[in-house]
Formats: sequence, C-alpha cells, structure tokens
Amino acid sequence: MPNFGDINKELAKECKEETSSLKWNQNLISLIKCVSTSLGIDRELVDLLPEATVRGARCRRKCRAALKLRKELDIQRQFSNQCELLRKLDFLWTALQAHARRSLVRARRTTVMASAIECERAFTGVQALVRARLMTQAVRERKKRLETVEVASSVVKVQSQIRGLLERRTAGQDGVGIDGQRARRYSVPIRLSRRAQPTLAAPLHPTLTRVRRFHHRLPSLLRKTLVQRAYARKAKALNSIKATRSVGGLQAFVRAGLIHTKIVNQKKELDFIQPGMVGIQAPCRGVLARLEWRAWFLHLHFSVPTAIFLHSLTRGFLVRRNFFEQLMHYHNQMDIITSCFSSFSFTCALHFLIR
Repeated sequence: MPNFGDINKELAKECKEETSSLKWNQNLISLIKCVSTSLGIDRELVDLLPEATVRGARCRRKCRAALKLRKELDIQRQFSNQCELLRKLDFLWTALQAHARRSLVRARRTTVMASAIECERAFTGVQALVRARLMTQAVRERKKRLETVEVASSVVKVQSQIRGLLERRTAGQDGVGIDGQRARRYSVPIRLSRRAQPTLAAPLHPTLTRVRRFHHRLPSLLRKTLVQRAYARKAKALNSIKATRSVGGLQAFVRAGLIHTKIVNQKKELDFIQPGMVGIQAPCRGVLARLEWRAWFLHLHFSVPTAIFLHSLTRGFLVRRNFFEQLMHYHNQMDIITSCFSSFSFTCALHFLIR
C-alpha cells in the first residue's frame, strides 16, 4: 500500500520553494522600480541644477548682506554703549585729571626745592662774588669821576670855598679882641673901597664875562686836545710793525694778569666774608625749613575733606571700571557662553531621556 504520510512534507517543501521564488521576483521588481524612480529623480535634479545654483548664490548673497548689516549694527551698538560709558565717566575723568595735575605740580615743586637747597651754597658764593664785583666797580667809577676835569675843577672850587670860610671864621675870632680905635681905622678904608668898587668894576664886566665863558669852555678844550694827542700817539704807535706784532701777546699777558688779580681779590673777599656767611646760613635754613613745614602742615590740615572725597571718587571709579570690564568681557564672550549653555542643556536632555 502506498505511504501517504510524507505527502504533507513534500507539499510543504514545494510551497516554500514557490514562495521564495515569488519573493525573489518581487524583490527584483521593486529594485527595478527603485532604479527607474532614482533615474527619474536624477533627471529631474539635473534639470533643476541651474536653478538650484542660482538660488544658492542668491541665498549666499543675502546671508552675506545680512551678516554685514549685523556687523555694522553691532559696531554701532558698541559705539553707542562706549559713548554712554564715557558720558558717565566724564566727571570722574576730570577729577582724576585735576588730581594728576596737582600731583605733577607738587612733584615739580619738590624737585625745584630740592635743587634750590642743593645749590644754596653755590648761590651764596656767587652772591658774595657779585657783591664784591659791584663794590669794586663802584669804587673804580668814583675814582674815574673824581679824575675827570669837571669834577676836579668843582672839587678845587669847593676846597677854595671851604678854605675861605675857615679863614673868615679864624679872622673873625681873632678880630674880637681888637680895640675900637683899630676897628675904626680899618673900617673907614673898607667903606671907601666898597663905595669905589662899582665905579672900578663897571669897565671890567665884559672882560669878566669873556673870562667866565673861557673858563667854562676850558675843560672841553682841554679834553679835546688831550683826546687828539692820545689818538695821534696811539695811531702812530699802532702803525709801527713792532707794535702790531706785540699787541697780541701783550693783550694775552694783560688779560692773564687781570684774571689773576681778580681771582686773588675774590679769594680775599671770600675769606673775609666766609665766617659771617657760615653763621648766617644755619638760621636761614632753619627759618626756611620751618616756613615750608608750616605751609605743608596747614595745607594738609585744611585739605583733609578734599582728600577723603578724592579717595572715595578714585575707589568708586576703580570699582566701576572693574565691573564694566567684566561686563564687556561677558558681552564679548556671549556666543561662547550660549554655545556652552546649549551643549549643557542638550547633554542634560539626553541624559534624562536615556534614564
């Protein structure tokens, strides 16, 4: 008898083979369809490539313009913020400038005072030399004035007047003890001579005027003749060859001698003045130091409120500057901060989802 037990197995094998062949055919058909659709899409995309390139260029231009405008707006915003900051800090800046000027003036004054104190000894020596020089010049000028013709003639006149006054005084003192007879005997011819004086002096007036004029002109004439003679003598001496050769050496010797005598005189005058100057310098320095200390003490005592106000202004300015620097750093690093926040929030969200 035939065995029908294995028929189901064989039928199942045949069904499996048929289903696998059908699946393979379906897969081939789907692949062919996908290839055909991809080819169609490629053709459409190839047709749309020029339009896409134009759109991409247009979008890039728009993005560049937007970025440029955004940069300009950012620059304007930063400039406006800086202007506002400078307006706020204008008062503090002026106060700091005034404080800096004041400190510079004080430093300059201290340097000048220090240099003056260092040069005080030299100043005293120079002052002594200048005084000695002025005294010697004054003495020489007086001698020259007394040696002139006009001054000599006036001195002679004064001397003659003084001698006459002294003689008259001595004569008056001697004549006090003369008796009346001798006085009468001398008084009569004196009166007669006084009466006859105008008659005798009338014809002598023109000669006296001429003599007086000549006497007034005599010093000028004498000076003129002396100057002419000296000029002629010097011109004659200078015209000679020996004089022209020896003038240079003579001038050098004369200059050296004058300088040597000047130095010797200055040393003598300084040696004479030095003890007194050394004794005076110490009290003068003490007085100057006390005056300077008193001025500084009063200045510091009266400027305590202003110093406190300036200290508070400087502290506030430093704190505000530190705060604005940190704030500007925060604004400049805003993109980094936002990226860090976004990455941190993304990681937190992923961690939460994973849990």
